[in-house]
Amino acid sequence: MKKCCEMTICVACAPYIACMICNTFRKSLFMMIPDHVKADIIAKKTRLKLAEETLKHEFYGIDEVITNILTAFEQWYLFPEYTTKPVIINLWGLTGTGKTSLIRRLVQILELDELYFHMDMAEYNGSYRSSIQSMLTGDL
Repeated sequence: MKKCCEMTICVACAPYIACMICNTFRKSLFMMIPDHVKADIIAKKTRLKLAEETLKHEFYGIDEVITNILTAFEQWYLFPEYTTKPVIINLWGLTGTGKTSLIRRLVQILELDELYFHMDMAEYNGSYRSSIQSMLTGDL
């Protein structure tokens, strides 16, 4: 067990896990990672930074929202093999404020089109449970 920013990280169980508080890899953990995995992580972090800059340039006035979305998304994007649940991004707001456009653009920048599923509850009538179930099973 090692301490990182008040968090205890089990080196044996999760040698590739980044510290979620200080957002850095601990040196001892980073040294254990194979070079090809390091290169992949660095490339993905660079893409996330580019995506953040691009989105903040294209979507005016929602810089904090973009940062929050990318922070929630980062762990899944960098370490999908350690993520056991899908990342669900729920955006609430008035019609026409750019919620869908923002996520679609993020998916496009990161080239994750095949992993993206969009569900707009305003398009469906009936109970939420039956609508969600029919969307996921394809029984529209």
